[in-house]
Order: sequence, then structure tokens, then C-alpha cells
Amino acid sequence: LFLLWWCRPRKCDELEIYGCTDPVASNYNPDATEDDGFCAYCDDNIDNWIINPPDFEFNGSVTATVLFNGEQLGSENDLLAGFVDQEIRGVVSGLVFPPTGDIVFSLMLFSNETSGETVTFKYYHAESDIVFCLNETLEFESDMIIGDALDPFIFNIEEDFTLGCTDDTACNYDPSANFDDGFCTYP
Repeated sequence: LFLLWWCRPRKCDELEIYGCTDPVASNYNPDATEDDGFCAYCDDNIDNWIINPPDFEFNGSVTATVLFNGEQLGSENDLLAGFVDQEIRGVVSGLVFPPTGDIVFSLMLFSNETSGETVTFKYYHAESDIVFCLNETLEFESDMIIGDALDPFIFNIEEDFTLGCTDDTACNYDPSANFDDGFCTYP
């Protein structure tokens, strides 16, 4: 986020906030008044989230949970995937951990390097059919074990997330919803 004083003839007191102004971008800034040309988009084609483990020599595991503003909203239909430079290195669906009832992801990550690669993560929320690019990263290390079901590594999506019908012409329009749930009804 860049704050700049922008001086134009007869307009020297205006504060411009540069950032991504596209609401569908993963780095959208609702406070931005000028687009900086650097919007990022999270690849949402989960059909490409396929990995062939025999292509890799080393592995390590991460047991994680995904929270929305500190609260769990996931399901067994959700997916968590790890990437190195946009190449998929592991993907897994959520599992219910019976003692707590929480959804956890036991993700096996793969590499041909023993260490040093930075792993980024994406989360597919099945109910909303949305892919979120997660902010957290990890450095891959062969045979690593990060987290467990009782003390998982936590990914936290900090954004307003309210599912509902976002079409104002529908009978069940929800003005507080910012993600469409796909269940709008019409007269």
C-alpha cells in the first residue's frame, strides 16, 4: 500500500491511496483510490490440483486447520493445496477429527530438493466454490512434520466472509452477504 501526496494544478491537498481496486483480485484493497496495476488473482481451477507423488524424491507433512477470522467454517469437501512457484506439491481434502469435531487437513508435501523451497498454500471452500490464496508460507524440509490434529498449523483467512444470495432481484437476497452461495430463489 503506497500513500502518496499527489499534486495536480489546483489540487495539492488530495491524498491518493494506491493499491489493487479490482474486488475479485486476491490482493484487493477497498481503501485504494487509484489502481497501482498490481492486482493478483488466485488460480481457482481446482481441476488442475493433481499431483503424482512418484515424480518426487522427498516429502514432509503438515497437519493444519483453516479459520475464517478465527472461526472454523470448513467441511470434508474443502481442499488444501501446497505450491512451489505455482507448481502443485500436495493436495488433500478436509477430515473431521472426532475428539474435537474440527476439520483438519493432513497434507503431504513433495519435493525433489531436501530443503529450501518456499511453499505457498491455497484453500478451496466447497460450499462457496471459492479458492482463497493463503498468506502463510512454509519452508520445505524433507521429513518435516508440522502440526498434529490436536495442535494444527493454523491458516487464518482474515476477510469479511458472509455466504448468502447476493442478487438483489432474488426473493432471498441477503444484503449482508458478500459471497454468493448459489442458492438464490426467484419469483
